[in-house]
Amino acid sequence: MPNVFKSRGAQARRIKWAVLTTTALLPLALAAEAAGQTPRECPDGTTGPGEQDGTGNAACQTTASAYGQFNLASGGSSSAFGRSNTASGGGSSAFGISNIASGSGSSAFGRLNIASGFTSSAFGNDSTASGGFASAFGWGNTASGNSSIAVGTGNTASGAQSSAFGFRSITDPGADGALAVGGWYDRNGNTAVNAATELTFALGRYSAAVGSGVRAEGEASSAFGVGSTAEGDFASAFGFLNTAGGDNSVAFGYENTTGANFSSAVGYTNTASGEESHALGGFNEAQGFQSSAVGYFNIASGLQGSAFGAFSQASGDRSSAFGYGSIASAEGATAIGFEAVADRAFTVAIGSLGNERNLIHVADGVEDTDAVNLRQVTGLTDALDARITANTDGLGVLGTDLGALDGRVTTAESEIAALQGQISTGSVGLVLQAGADAVVTVAAATGGAAVDFTGADGARTLSGVAEGDVSASSDEAVTGAQLFAANAAISSNSTGIELANQRLADSLGAGAAFDAGTGLFTGPSFVVMGNPYDNVGGAIGALNTQVVENTADIADLKSTGAGGGGTGGSGDPAQDARIAALEAQLAALQGALQTASDQLAAIQQGNVIGGTVTDSTNLAAGDGSQATGHGDTAYGVGASATGDPSTAIGFQAQASGQHSTAIGGNAQATGDLSVALGQASGANATALGQGAAASGANSTAVGQGASAAFDNAIAIGQGVAATRDNQVAIGSGSNTYTLAGINSAASRAAQTGRTYMVTADAMGNLATMDIEPWFARIEGLEDSVSRTDGRLRTQADGIAVSLALGGAQVIQPGQTFSVSANLGHFDGSSAVGFGAIGRARENVFVNVGIGAGSRTGAVAGRAGISWGW
Repeated sequence: MPNVFKSRGAQARRIKWAVLTTTALLPLALAAEAAGQTPRECPDGTTGPGEQDGTGNAACQTTASAYGQFNLASGGSSSAFGRSNTASGGGSSAFGISNIASGSGSSAFGRLNIASGFTSSAFGNDSTASGGFASAFGWGNTASGNSSIAVGTGNTASGAQSSAFGFRSITDPGADGALAVGGWYDRNGNTAVNAATELTFALGRYSAAVGSGVRAEGEASSAFGVGSTAEGDFASAFGFLNTAGGDNSVAFGYENTTGANFSSAVGYTNTASGEESHALGGFNEAQGFQSSAVGYFNIASGLQGSAFGAFSQASGDRSSAFGYGSIASAEGATAIGFEAVADRAFTVAIGSLGNERNLIHVADGVEDTDAVNLRQVTGLTDALDARITANTDGLGVLGTDLGALDGRVTTAESEIAALQGQISTGSVGLVLQAGADAVVTVAAATGGAAVDFTGADGARTLSGVAEGDVSASSDEAVTGAQLFAANAAISSNSTGIELANQRLADSLGAGAAFDAGTGLFTGPSFVVMGNPYDNVGGAIGALNTQVVENTADIADLKSTGAGGGGTGGSGDPAQDARIAALEAQLAALQGALQTASDQLAAIQQGNVIGGTVTDSTNLAAGDGSQATGHGDTAYGVGASATGDPSTAIGFQAQASGQHSTAIGGNAQATGDLSVALGQASGANATALGQGAAASGANSTAVGQGASAAFDNAIAIGQGVAATRDNQVAIGSGSNTYTLAGINSAASRAAQTGRTYMVTADAMGNLATMDIEPWFARIEGLEDSVSRTDGRLRTQADGIAVSLALGGAQVIQPGQTFSVSANLGHFDGSSAVGFGAIGRARENVFVNVGIGAGSRTGAVAGRAGISWGW
């Protein structure tokens, strides 16, 4: 049952309808069984005037009868026997446990059966007959169509006058007169019933489905065998796994398929997909309209094409291929024989290129379009020989005429040679070349100051020009490639000049600025000794003048001191101290001037602070730092940026890859486009953490000592190492993993399609497993357990019924008829049994009995005859 509701589409809706129809009135029976625990009553609140015997029965009509326990006979001339039965239709009968006979003249026998249709019959267990004159026999059958019949287990006859026999066979509600006879075919081998694809269906009007897992879907279609389907109207599918998809099509044999109207596929695994096409034999395909493929592995794909034999192909329209491996690929072509190829339209081929054959036993051709044989060709060649001899004489005369013609040709050659001489010396036209390797001149002997190449269509392109000399005195033409290189150099120089100007403004300070948009440079404004200066030279000159004056003043002070009688000073300690201070200030000022001079020199090539640069766009800061590539930056003691461009920041950081970045002490980024807060030597690699190493291309290592040495590998965590390409390694054996959002409603909402179970091996490698097949196995196991449990309950009911039917029956002297009621109990099951014995003759007795179990409604009966003497 669960598999039914997993089905999809129209078929699923049909199955659901059938199941719901089967169980529509079942709650009434269950309710009746539950209500049977209390005495039954008629609508007027009494037990009625009818005949009744037992406990809690009610017979509402004088002609009604209710016997047993908790039975209700409310219809005229109705009868309810057993336990919890209801006979509400006129002339209806309900026998057993919890049966309902509500239709006029209906009969319900067994347990939980419902006969609601006019003159309907439901026998067995859980069967329903709701159509007029319908009959349902067995377990779980439903006959809802008028005059329908369902016999077996779980069958459904929904169409009028339809029939369903066997195991869960189905006729559709609109399938009037349909026949479904069959059982279950385990198509996928999982031992679980898939109602949508593995049962027998007769869905079209007047269709017939006979076998296991067969389907007759079209009107008046027929499906016989195992797993075969007749989809089209008036289609027929016979055998194993055949499909007749087109109207009036036929599929017969093993796994044959027709996909178009009026087509046929007969044999083993043939396909007829073209309308009115035919495929017979094994593995043949008739694809074209009105095509035919007969034999083994033949293909007829062309319109009205024919392929016969084995491995032959007729792909051209109206083509034919006969034999083994023959091919007719052109329109109207015919290929006959082993590997013959007809690839030209309307031709006949008996061989192929390199595989020619003789056509023997050919009669003499008599009509214009007849073929000729070698005998006729030989006569023709003899006649040609005679004519050739006669023509030889004529050729002699022709030779004389050719001699005269030769003289005229010689004269023409002399005149052409004279013209060639004129051209080679430049005496003809405006272009002149004195020799094979001489310079070609244009219009050297004519006037004019310009050469115009304009033609009727406008300006022309002059191509094939060699690169001219580029110098102040050159008058040679230059090429487009030379101009492109010059423009590129100018663009590069402009970028370098802009950067140098900006750095010059930054180094000068004092309000100096450079506007890259306008190219204007704003000079600095210095103040020296209270006087303003707008250039570096003026400011340094003023400083130098002041230094000279200070030097002279100091010399005068020393001289004055000496004149006072001292030998090493002025004799005044305070004055000596002031002179020493002035000398120290002078030395400091001279050092500052030297530093300023050095910095101005450094501005011409870049910025360097305690390091080494080799390019005007680099920056190095830190003792021993170096930035040697174009656009490099090195910050930190011993930092090295050698890639082009690259960035190294930190103690001994190294960035040698193109576009690489190394950040942190001893960080190394040696691969192109790599980023390292550790060591990244692979292209596009990233390493983050002390001692982290990413040497594989496109690899990533995150964490102290993490290692990603393989391409596209990722290692995350302290000491984690990726051991193969494309691997993601996270943590170690001592780590635990927490993904807080994995069980959130948002995560579940983000999932689409089928879901899988995550698995892991002893090494922690993750994968997924498809658990959908396990659901079917579990359902199958549950179904098997349920069936086994049902059988055990049925067996227990059967034993209890046997005990109830085993009660002794005797006829006392003077009696001719005797009835008895007995109870039986076994393993939790209870049963009631009714028996009767009658004297047929003086020493001949006839006895009958019927009993029913309370758990499953199992019904059993017996009849016998005894005699004595």
